[in-house]
Amino acid sequence: MKKTILCIATLDTKGPEVQYVKELIEKRGYAALVMDIGSLERAPFTPDITAEEVARAAGSTIQEVRGFREAGPAAEVMASGAVMADIAGLNRLTRKALSDAAGAIVGMVESAEPEISEKPFLFMTMLGTTTGCGLKVKSLLEDKGFEVAVFHTIGIGGMTFEELLKDYPVKGVVELGLNEIGNELFGGLASAGPNRLEAAGMRGIPQIITPGNVDFINFLAPETVPERYRNRTLCFHNPQATLPRLNGEELELIGETVAKKLNLATGPVKVLIPTRGFSSLDRKGNIFYDPMADKAFVEALKNSLKETIELKEIDVHINDGEFAEAVASEFINLVKLAQEGGENMVECRQRESGL
Repeated sequence: MKKTILCIATLDTKGPEVQYVKELIEKRGYAALVMDIGSLERAPFTPDITAEEVARAAGSTIQEVRGFREAGPAAEVMASGAVMADIAGLNRLTRKALSDAAGAIVGMVESAEPEISEKPFLFMTMLGTTTGCGLKVKSLLEDKGFEVAVFHTIGIGGMTFEELLKDYPVKGVVELGLNEIGNELFGGLASAGPNRLEAAGMRGIPQIITPGNVDFINFLAPETVPERYRNRTLCFHNPQATLPRLNGEELELIGETVAKKLNLATGPVKVLIPTRGFSSLDRKGNIFYDPMADKAFVEALKNSLKETIELKEIDVHINDGEFAEAVASEFINLVKLAQEGGENMVECRQRESGL
């Protein structure tokens, strides 16, 4: 009998990645049992244990879960259902944790090198609250022949992103997650350090910048939120993610800080502003809706950016399909311009050298 490896994942946001892992497991001669705990939309392929079954195991329905306006309650229901779902052998797997860990290490050593793609490579940042935009942009750019690596802006994600940008062959950057800037300035727990938003500019890599997730900072469980933020509007995104809404004064400072960093860039930069909200939480009718605070960020950014950096406002929400299409289109144009500029520079140097 084949050994079975349980894969618990949110297929609504990680479908292709889970499909890839499932195929790798099966190629090694094991069975892959996929449980879907996603709550946003239907899975891109049929898992062994569906989101509907997980929700039902928790005493709910997937329709009720998708009706929640905040991610926290939805995540709690699906996590509860995942624990309660009847999966043969789950307890045996946990009792064999050390043995399994050793097997995983051996497996990593034995694993074959993945095929290296020759597609142009780009880096993109996002967070759960800009997933709607991020997945659409990713799909659009992959359809145009790009390969997209996504970094989640939870601190370590931004640090890794900045470090890789120092020497990795990247054609461009799309920023849909700037919350790490506010975390650094105001003591949140998702800071990527003082040099976030600088590496791409130093190397001259083309950048599309949006204010994705700039409206909040990140803490863990509610008790980790400092006293000074406890009278704010708080979003309990999930049991380990509590988000305070930032005010206009704080967003003004973030706007000035972002501008200072972008002004140092040696390559092309374009800023796209969705005027109807910067995350799923500050869409009209949602918990963080505060257009005046958002406007403070935009005005500070406008006033501080150097004239050579174009800022374009689009009258949509960041997770609207129209904005994702604009991001993808502007990115392609920016990369083309950068490529043409590089080719012209090479021609000039050749003429100067008499070649």
